[in-house]
Amino acid sequence: MWDYGENDPHATSESWFGLDTKHGGADKTGHIYAAYLFGRGSAELYMNWGFERSEAAARGLLTSLALTTVMEIGDSFSDYGLSPQDLVANAVGMGLGYILSAYPKAGKFIDLRVEYLPSALDGDPTTDYEHMKHLAAFKLSGFDALGSSWLRFFEIHLGYYTRNFSGPSEGDEERNLYAGVGLNLSELLATTRYGGVFRYLQLPYTYLAADDCR
Repeated sequence: MWDYGENDPHATSESWFGLDTKHGGADKTGHIYAAYLFGRGSAELYMNWGFERSEAAARGLLTSLALTTVMEIGDSFSDYGLSPQDLVANAVGMGLGYILSAYPKAGKFIDLRVEYLPSALDGDPTTDYEHMKHLAAFKLSGFDALGSSWLRFFEIHLGYYTRNFSGPSEGDEERNLYAGVGLNLSELLATTRYGGVFRYLQLPYTYLAADDCR
């Protein structure tokens, strides 16, 4: 999959969001999301195990650091090489995961999520950027004044995705920023066991958005 161990360790600058990059920057937003998921998700697990919030957030940060470091060391031995841009993206994701775990007032307002809608069930879903979107969701349920209002079931989205950087449409590349309004499924399903899942995953077709294609 990543051809780990087939090369001597090396570093390669991949740039950021340019049309001349491999994924148009979708891999960088993917790194932000993965580091965030490792950190905030494991912090929640530590809290479930009985750790205080501050210690759980710190342990989540260290868990994310450990996991992403192992991944980047592996990359350094692959054809890709260790990417300085990936390290920065990882740091951003780790930082966001820590802040939103350690400070619950902020965490009530903001989620980072991934939306994935594959066209087939083959390939590697962790790097299938052609069918992903990464987004930040700003949840109206974070406002205490809306605690009993129907408005708490809505949220504002700001996201990024790329298309046609690989596959049959390669050569007609798109980089898309979008903003939208969606349903807050974690709030709608708060009383079920599934509500927490939608703090990290965005269900397709549950929002209206306007795109800016570059």
